Amino acid sequence: MGDGSEADEPLERPPSGGSTRVDHPEDVDDVALADVLTWLVAELGGEGVMVADDEGFVVLADDRAEAWFGYPAARLEGMRVGDLLSDPANPAADPLTVTADAGGNRRVDARRADATVRRVRLGAKPVTTRRGRFHVLTIIDSADTEVPVPPPEPIGRVLVVGPLDVRADSVVGTLDAVGAETLTAENARGALVLLESERPDVVVLDDDLSSVELFAELRVLRAATGAPIIVVSPHAEEDDRVGALQLGADDYVIQPFSTAELAERVRVVARRSAARTRVEILTFGDLEIELDARRASVADRDVQLSPIEFDLLVFLARTPRHVFSRADLLRHVWGSRADWQTEATVTEHVRRLRRKIEPDPNAPRRIITVHRAGYRFDP
Repeated sequence: MGDGSEADEPLERPPSGGSTRVDHPEDVDDVALADVLTWLVAELGGEGVMVADDEGFVVLADDRAEAWFGYPAARLEGMRVGDLLSDPANPAADPLTVTADAGGNRRVDARRADATVRRVRLGAKPVTTRRGRFHVLTIIDSADTEVPVPPPEPIGRVLVVGPLDVRADSVVGTLDAVGAETLTAENARGALVLLESERPDVVVLDDDLSSVELFAELRVLRAATGAPIIVVSPHAEEDDRVGALQLGADDYVIQPFSTAELAERVRVVARRSAARTRVEILTFGDLEIELDARRASVADRDVQLSPIEFDLLVFLARTPRHVFSRADLLRHVWGSRADWQTEATVTEHVRRLRRKIEPDPNAPRRIITVHRAGYRFDP
């Protein structure tokens, strides 16, 4: 149950094996759910590598699933099957509709954590128990070669604020190498002049300043543009990272950085910022979210949200009552993962979002903390 507190703990993985013998999947009234799922995998020929619920979320994954996808089992649990698989012939197809017989196995591409793709055959068998309806998924290798990964999408126009450095391993050099159109300004004052005539897709604040000076620059930039802002700084302390997020930064990269990681982070925030094509309004009582205008209001009063706060609110609101872990939200909203970015980022943005949309942020009614699991949106 949600208690609204911030004292979240990581979602525990179910036990890997059942301690209770189950003679039939329907005889499960008094058996732990994890034991039932483990039994299902073993009972169906031992070929199953994952079990998904009827909404397409992985609820159990074994060591073979870890090997296939490159994610720890605890990370796979809670992810959508559709986020791990894509059908070359029909990318929108539901993988849970595939039959498990040899003639019905569908060829798909399995997307791995390291961005490589493997061609596989997927089988899924639905099983109904008193604990609910599940799908046991089987994955069979159908080719020894990896499928070519399409080239990364373009980044767009990026304004880099800070002393100009065009070395290959610098921010400007990294972005130039991946085809971004870079604009440069020595400081926030120079950026204000550029912003009068230019509309960057992303702003990167890259400066070796003290925390106080860095925060002052960030305040100026956040007030001047609605574009997502990434801070690149040598300060790795948690207070610096959290302080930047509180002032409106959408991401925080610590120097020295991986050039590939920086390029991907800029690409992710640029993609989120550009995804404004669908005309849709989500309404939950006095909370209204206009997706095309990227506008939120409470009781007809506009709420000023940063780009990442808006994306977080929309993601949660699109799937009411579903619990997402912090790792889920890092992956789906930030396009990141825990070994890139601390999960405290999610906690801080949830706190800021509650402060803006909840009548009483200390007793939230919309964004609920689910103990030991994550967050859910209550309509």
